[in-house]
Amino acid sequence: MDIENASEGSQTQQTITAQITFRGKPISATLPSTSTVLELKQHLESITSIPHANQKLLSKGHILNDSTPLSELGTTTPKLMLLGSTASTLSEIKSHKPEVRARSPYAIKLPPSKSASATPDSTYTFHRIVTLPNLPNIDKARDVLERLVHDRGIIAIMKKYKWSVGALVEMDPLEHTYVDHKTLGLNRNKGEVIELRIRTDEYAGFRQYRCTFPPSPYS
Repeated sequence: MDIENASEGSQTQQTITAQITFRGKPISATLPSTSTVLELKQHLESITSIPHANQKLLSKGHILNDSTPLSELGTTTPKLMLLGSTASTLSEIKSHKPEVRARSPYAIKLPPSKSASATPDSTYTFHRIVTLPNLPNIDKARDVLERLVHDRGIIAIMKKYKWSVGALVEMDPLEHTYVDHKTLGLNRNKGEVIELRIRTDEYAGFRQYRCTFPPSPYS
């Protein structure tokens, strides 16, 4: 028996310990240095209950490819950010959509926002605003949507074209995201619902919108 070779084979395998931030909380995951990003996601699935297909791992603001070896991250303790939602959360979000897409005859006029720059017309406006549950900074998300509803430019456009929209809805950050672009806004059922991507890839951050409005929701 070759004792020297046996000793070499028994040496501890090199590992990488990823320091991951998920919704403001730290997660530590140690894997062999030969592991890939996909294998890290599969490991995180057992910790977070988020299917690996629903996960996005970011390093220095860039989304990592599943095939990337962890050893290529340049350190044995990479700092990453995890984005994603559990299957139950996605089901809950989708279960709300039929409700917000139905035009309600009992729609209540929105209360004025502290940041309101104008008062919307009682007819030609967004009759409801809807934020997504189980995401951070829900109050901030509602404030962003209210600012748009009370934007003078948007109010003028709504009145000019006589647009009456059932709901202004926060778009799920996981949806309508492609390799080379993201859909920023959608209209559904010819103006019953306008969905708008208001969050950044970090979920807790928000995009800056000025007086911007998608093409006619009735087109």
